[in-house]
Formats: sequence, structure tokens, C-alpha cells
Amino acid sequence: MFWQRLFGRFFSPNTHRDAIVLVVDPHRADLAYTTCAVIYGGYNILKASSGKSGLGLALQHKPDLIIVDFELADMSGYDFCCQLKAGTVTQGIPVIVLTALNTPQAVLEAYEQGVTDYLLKPIGKKSLLKEIERVLREVSQPLVCGKTQEV
Repeated sequence: MFWQRLFGRFFSPNTHRDAIVLVVDPHRADLAYTTCAVIYGGYNILKASSGKSGLGLALQHKPDLIIVDFELADMSGYDFCCQLKAGTVTQGIPVIVLTALNTPQAVLEAYEQGVTDYLLKPIGKKSLLKEIERVLREVSQPLVCGKTQEV
């Protein structure tokens, strides 16, 4: 009830109730904001304030989705994604970049590292939750001959 009052009823309930979302953000306020939105969306949450701890959590728990700020203190976001995609356990995990870094080069390099989506801060809770749901839906319904197929 608290989360409904805090954020309001602005989105449909998630259909991936068991999904684990890892949020990696070095900025305390942004980490808290994103974490609250994800929890309110009904997802299970893991959080890290550094790239190194985020990679450790990803290896240990294999989350269904990772949301990462590309402006990490201990490593670049590109290095984070490169290490994530190089690991056999973590290479298939979809990644949403949520950052204030807004240059064409940054966006291009992120997609070259295999990110699923690139979102800019600040972002509304409703928009963030819709993107999370969209990515999880796409991952759970692989394309077959241009059509989605239930798994």
C-alpha cells in the first residue's frame, strides 16, 4: 500500500513476478529511486553501488535483467558490459543502460557492447517500468520467423 501511495497507480501489474532485476548505480539517490520503482513494479531486486560488486552479484544470482549506469566509479560502463557479456553464465542477461551520459558516441558504444536499451536520466517511474516489462517480455518470447513464440 505504501508504494501505491508513493508512486500512484500508473502501470499494469508486471507479468514476470519471479524476475530478478539487478540495479548497478554509484549515485545513492539514483540507486534508491530506481530500486524503489523496481520494487513497486513487483520485481525481486538486487542492488550494487559499484561495477565490481554488480558483476559479483550477476555471477552469483544470474538476474533476469540488469539496469546499469554507465558512469561507474570503479570501472567504465563499457568495461562492465564487456565483462558481463564475456562470461558464459552472464552473457545472455539483457542490460538496460540508465545514465545521464547523452552523447551519440556513448550510445553507439553501448549498443556495440550488446546492451538491450539505452535510457536517459531522469526517467519517470512509469516509463522505466514499461521498459523493464518490455525487455523481459521480449526475452521470454523469442522471435521465430519474424513472429513471437511462447516458451
